[in-house]
Amino acid sequence: MVKNKCSCGCGKDIVVKKHHRWYGISRYICGHNININPIHIFKRKNHNYKERIKVKCLFCSKEKEVLPCETKRKFCSIQCVGKYHTGDNNSAKRPEVREKLRRFAKKRIEKYGSPMLGRKHTEAAKKKIGEKTKLRVGDKSPNYGKHTWNYGLTKENDKRIKRISEKISETRKRLFKEGKLKVHKDIKKNLRKMHKTMRLRWQDKEFRNAQIKKWIRGNRQKPNKKEQFLDNLIQSNFPKQFRLNVKGYKVINGKIPDWIDYNGQKKVILHNGLYWHLYKLQKKNPGLTKEQVEEKEKEFYEKEEFKVLHIWEDELDNVDRLKRKIKKFINLRPKRIY
Repeated sequence: MVKNKCSCGCGKDIVVKKHHRWYGISRYICGHNININPIHIFKRKNHNYKERIKVKCLFCSKEKEVLPCETKRKFCSIQCVGKYHTGDNNSAKRPEVREKLRRFAKKRIEKYGSPMLGRKHTEAAKKKIGEKTKLRVGDKSPNYGKHTWNYGLTKENDKRIKRISEKISETRKRLFKEGKLKVHKDIKKNLRKMHKTMRLRWQDKEFRNAQIKKWIRGNRQKPNKKEQFLDNLIQSNFPKQFRLNVKGYKVINGKIPDWIDYNGQKKVILHNGLYWHLYKLQKKNPGLTKEQVEEKEKEFYEKEEFKVLHIWEDELDNVDRLKRKIKKFINLRPKRIY
């Protein structure tokens, strides 16, 4: 059992036993084993407080009488707290705090690594995520059929929107005067300049191939089912002859072939689906044939002296004929890359 006096200054003794929640803490209020908290203090009615201390608010600079145990309070209301911590006073926007956070993140990654790097969700986790998303989509979502608070409101109808628009215009004017905001009056001229510079850069083969590789890796492209079937057929019957190139390991004259020769020979295999490579193009040009499509696609590869083999979707049904076609293509002797 411990005896302490109330820390608010009333002079009452507090008895704290071992089974009490706040045993071992030296600061208590009004003998009820409550830790110091201003919310608990104002709820207690039958308690005679003697001393009062004046404290200034950091934001509005108003003076307020406070109990001695509440001297740590620096603001008069929650609104003042929110207004004070916006703008330059926000600790998250300070460069010192940002540098500390970056260092901490780097050390954490060096020790433990990023949490999902090289990992995948388990099937059980995927099911849980799917069940949770179903509750938030469509008719089951809580906001289904509801509009936002500013739906159908304008400056003339509502005072709140008028106030927000005035604040935005004031901040933009202030930033423009300080030189932080730049207004581009001639947007079309700038876009034309960007197009011209990009066209000049696109003529460089190295830059073009590097950009295409980045796009494909960003999209995380994967082979479809028919490409997987064809790849299994090639690898089982002609091992170490062709490599699947859907992910863009090799770019030739701005184009990505489906398969490339392993052995350094200038040979390429292209798999063409009937819808994307023929039927969709026939809507604009109804007289288009497979041979015309093959000739157009060959032009890009023939400039780099590559031999091309086209395999269409309807040819996958006859496997024996496909094997003979690939074998005949392998026996050709084009120029070597190295």
